[in-house]
Parts: sequence; structure tokens; C-alpha cells
Amino acid sequence: MRTPLRGLRRAFFTGLVVIIPVVVTFWVLWFIVRTVDGWLGPWIARTPWLYGHLPQIAGTAIGLIAAILTISAVGATANSLFGKAVLGAFDRLVARIPFLKGIYSATKELTTVLFADQSRAFRKVVLFEYPRRGSWSLGFVTNELNHPGSAGLYHIFLPTTPNPTSGYFLLIPVEDAIQLDISIEEGLKMVISGGAVVSPRARALVLARIGDHPDRSADMSEV
Repeated sequence: MRTPLRGLRRAFFTGLVVIIPVVVTFWVLWFIVRTVDGWLGPWIARTPWLYGHLPQIAGTAIGLIAAILTISAVGATANSLFGKAVLGAFDRLVARIPFLKGIYSATKELTTVLFADQSRAFRKVVLFEYPRRGSWSLGFVTNELNHPGSAGLYHIFLPTTPNPTSGYFLLIPVEDAIQLDISIEEGLKMVISGGAVVSPRARALVLARIGDHPDRSADMSEV
């Protein structure tokens, strides 16, 4: 039986999953904006031809533009060979600090999952029976192995909850996997939240696909 306290707890943690990435993103942006505004404010005040003509919001607007450019520059640098070497050295340094290591790694994993482009790694979202018949798992197809005379195999990544950066690599026959017509982002939200964050469309698709599965239909007809 579902108690009100249990429902409140579930709603609370679902809210955290939704709010924390948004809050962290805006906090970082606002911090950079305020920092740039603090640097530019005194300089503008000492420049008569700027101080009397620029509106008060100009410093904030410049700070916002600077924040976007700064984050983009950091991303471009991180994608370069030099940037990867520097980040690798920084990761190894942080890994030696006990308390900071846990916070840094958890934050990095969460932001990587939420903001990285998963379209190259994951091709589609599928349902399949695992670890036993009648128990369904949600996975992501990373590749497909085709062989003449066979139906083919899906390379499937089965993520763990709530940390989808770890998981299992499975080889599942194509005919044993049910493709879901939902985006990779929707699938990741379901995994990260432990099924607490599910759009009505995704919920309807999951129920429909499981209900249409031959084994499931046969079991229901026997009841």
C-alpha cells in the first residue's frame, strides 16, 4: 500500500532530479556574469564617454555574452589534444583527494550524461527481457552485428540507476528486443530517475510494446 509519506518522498527526489541540473547551470552562468560585471563596472565608471551613454544593464549583458563565450572557449579547449591532456592531469590530481574526489566525480558524471551529445554513442532505445523472462529492462543500442543467414545481434548498453555511466554490455538477438519510439534523452531521464520521471508518451509506448509482445500476449490469454 502506498502511503502519503512514500509518495511525498518520491515526489521530492523526482523534483531534485529535475531542479539540480537547472540550478547548477544558472548558478554557473550567473557567477560568471557577476564576475565580469564586477570587473567592467569600475572601468566603465572611470571612462566618461562610456559612463554617460551606456545603460545600466549594459554591464550585465556584456557579462552574459562573456559567460557564453568563456564556456564555449573552455569546451573548445577541452576537445583539443592539449585540453584533454590538461583535464586528464587534473582528474588524476583530484582523484587523490578523498572528500573532493567523490563530489567532483559525481558532478562530472551527472553533467556528462545530461549535457553530452549521446546521439553518436546511442542509436535507439529498446526494451528486452532481462535478467529473466517476464522482467523487462531498458537499454540503448550502440551497434548492430549482422551476419548472413542470421537475424542479427544488437550491441546493447544496459545502464545502472541512478548512475548511467556504468552498466553492462549485452548481445541481444534483434528479434528479442523491442524498439521504443522515444528519444535518447527521454530514455536517459527514465534511467537516472529510476523510473520516476517518465513522460506520458513514453509510459504509453512501454505499456503498449510489452502488451503486444508475443510471450506477454500468450500469458494474458491463458488467464
